[in-house]
Amino acid sequence: MSAGWNLAGNPYLSVLNLNTHSGFDAQVGVWQTSGTYTGTYQTLMMGSNAIIPPFQGFMVHRTSGSGSLVIDKAECVNYPASVATFYKTANDYEMNVKVEGNGFADITKIAFNTSATNNFDPMLDANKLHSRLGQPTIYSLNNAMHMSHNILQDVASNPTVPLSLEPGA
Repeated sequence: MSAGWNLAGNPYLSVLNLNTHSGFDAQVGVWQTSGTYTGTYQTLMMGSNAIIPPFQGFMVHRTSGSGSLVIDKAECVNYPASVATFYKTANDYEMNVKVEGNGFADITKIAFNTSATNNFDPMLDANKLHSRLGQPTIYSLNNAMHMSHNILQDVASNPTVPLSLEPGA
């Protein structure tokens, strides 16, 4: 895991719909304890679908500088709200690649968006937080970084996107 990762948590008795925070990437890693992706970190994006239950822990990544993640009470919602309107445009093309085996699963997203660059974009891309030992982990690569969400500028300048698989068993 690279530098800048921080464990945070929802301190409220209410569900959070996280907005973007200055100095932090939009990515939020949430450890899955049940369901299809048990034992893996799955990515949510602040300002889009980062719905966090009360007292749930989650990982955030600091882009630059120092400081704290301050969760404003205005981010509390009385129920898991529908996905909030997000400032960026939808992806032009998008696919999810899923791996399943031995009762476990993992997923990664590759997309193309004219608002993106071909490098890491803190408000669009997300690093891959690896699954626990013995479980499969799948991710794409961008400049040697392991990516959970790899949003690239266009298909023409990225006709191939490398994928990597750690089978886990």
